[in-house]
Amino acid sequence: MRVAILHYHLRTGGVSTVIRHQTEALRRRHRLVVLTGEKPPSPWPLPTVVVPGIGYDGEAGDPTPPREAAEAILRALDRHLGGACDLIHVHNPTLAKNRGFLRILQHLQDSGQRLFLQIHDLAEDGRPGAYFAEDPYPADCHYGVINRRDLDHLRQAGLSPPGLHFLPNAVEPLGLAPDPPATGGVLYPVRAIRRKNIGEAILASLFWKDGTPLDITLPPRSPADVPPYLLWKDAVRRLRLAVTFETGQDRPFNRVVAEAGGVITTSVSEGFGFVFLEPWTAGRLLWGRALPYICDELTADGMRLGHLYTAVRIPLEWVGRDRLREQVGTAWERSREAFRQKPAPGEKEAFLAPLDQWPHVDFGLLNEACQLAIIERVHRHPRDRQQLARLNPRLARAGKIPGADRTIAVNRRVVESRYGLPAYARRLEAVYAGVRDTPVSQRIDKARLLKACLRLDQFSLLKWGAPTP
Repeated sequence: MRVAILHYHLRTGGVSTVIRHQTEALRRRHRLVVLTGEKPPSPWPLPTVVVPGIGYDGEAGDPTPPREAAEAILRALDRHLGGACDLIHVHNPTLAKNRGFLRILQHLQDSGQRLFLQIHDLAEDGRPGAYFAEDPYPADCHYGVINRRDLDHLRQAGLSPPGLHFLPNAVEPLGLAPDPPATGGVLYPVRAIRRKNIGEAILASLFWKDGTPLDITLPPRSPADVPPYLLWKDAVRRLRLAVTFETGQDRPFNRVVAEAGGVITTSVSEGFGFVFLEPWTAGRLLWGRALPYICDELTADGMRLGHLYTAVRIPLEWVGRDRLREQVGTAWERSREAFRQKPAPGEKEAFLAPLDQWPHVDFGLLNEACQLAIIERVHRHPRDRQQLARLNPRLARAGKIPGADRTIAVNRRVVESRYGLPAYARRLEAVYAGVRDTPVSQRIDKARLLKACLRLDQFSLLKWGAPTP
């Protein structure tokens, strides 16, 4: 096949890693070109064309009119693929990082190009600043997603097979690490943004024996995530907890994992969820919070993840039902306003109604101020710590599972066989064949998509609520 892969940029990050894996998987059997909005920071092993009109807004001078950008793309296709392009594989097109991007895609469709639009992040999933409020998403083309949650959301919004494809990412093995040193801490390999639920990792560390430290690798970049991050750093210092921040700065990731005694995740929201796969390839046990829309698929593939928990139950009286109802209701109203959606009569009350029946609340739903109050309570009062351990036995036994070595070995084999580059190449080629051979008639109902994303059973104030000052 002759394929163009298109993205706003090729800077270091998750999407660029996926694109690199795709080019490595296909370049020996197919003719490829990569189109990007700015010069790559490092060389690529195949033709790369810079089209300034597809970069982020405000980073390349005056914006290029969408038609001109589309014509530049078509010229690049003609020059590098002889004009005979089977499809254009576009990454994250529904994030409004370039306000003219959807019109560029429309011009490409009008010229007869087949589009495969791969979603890594939905704007509707708590990213109102990246939402296309006015423009409809491209219709009558194929879409792909990297997790079952987004697959379900887009089905509810109007897409269906054969025009909607599940394409989980490839995983590059880290390489087996030596046995952990006696002092090896528990690693949270994460950039400490709000949805990574840093407070829960700190809470978990209160249950560890022998003063095992928690190591958090990287600070946030977004200004909105900095105040909560500083709150956690101050709390750790004030309470004298065995938590260290920024342990992964300027160090190779595989080395950081190799030095860890184990790995934890407490995130309330992930795109693909590399943290559920990579540690096993280094011979490290992962424990913490499972995300069912990711972990159910991995379990079906044969991985052993039964030692993970799906919630940390907190007695509701520790928070206060009225207080929680007010915070969740306010966040719900703010989210509707941010996405320019006018609620229907009674819609807010219907959203909040299940909360009135809860005997407990999940720690991951709470904002940082509530989480910190719980951490201080558990830290200072052994009886409260014992109560929480009874409610959450897997939290209390964190990192201590029978047959850990066998679990690591089984999970490593599954990751390498099911998510390695050869398996990924086969999945990607099958998707491309479907895009090339199967015309589709479908479109996304954006209001239905937003409603599917904003559900109480997947809700967290760490994602939808205002940052704690």
